[in-house]
Amino acid sequence: CPAGTFGNSTGGLNSSICTACPPGYYCEGSNTPIPTGLCFAGFYCTGGSMTPTQVTTQPGHYSGAGA
Repeated sequence: CPAGTFGNSTGGLNSSICTACPPGYYCEGSNTPIPTGLCFAGFYCTGGSMTPTQVTTQPGHYSGAGA
């Protein structure tokens, strides 16, 4: 599966078996069987994120890990 997605099935022939990383998580690298981890505090991930710092939280707002 490409970065930003994960798949825990074996024997897949194409990326149609992959699932977009859920909001609040990131999927780094390829061939990830589960999401890599929570997005960092001060950032939020809308889904399909490849990094834990997808979107910076706006000044004056708070965003905990996994947002």
